[in-house]
Amino acid sequence: MSTRPVEALFPTGHAGQTLALMICTDWIWAGLYDGKVTPSLDGCAVAPRLRARTTTRHLCIGRDTYALAPRVLQRATRWLRQHGVHVQEARA
Repeated sequence: MSTRPVEALFPTGHAGQTLALMICTDWIWAGLYDGKVTPSLDGCAVAPRLRARTTTRHLCIGRDTYALAPRVLQRATRWLRQHGVHVQEARA
């Protein structure tokens, strides 16, 4: 397990947006940034525990969902798991 906090950026594949994820000791922060030259935060969420879930094309952090291209969703899910986050996947 790595030292906390850890963070990573994932291009969403939608309108040049980037999803920033930060894992702290016992919570996750997610922020969606627009693709402008000076990025601004379009929205953010906090999950009060180290859990996330996925649907076919979305990553759900707390009560918010973030649309991601399928390969980006796979990479983000793998990254979260590598850092000790339980990720529940939607059942087909």
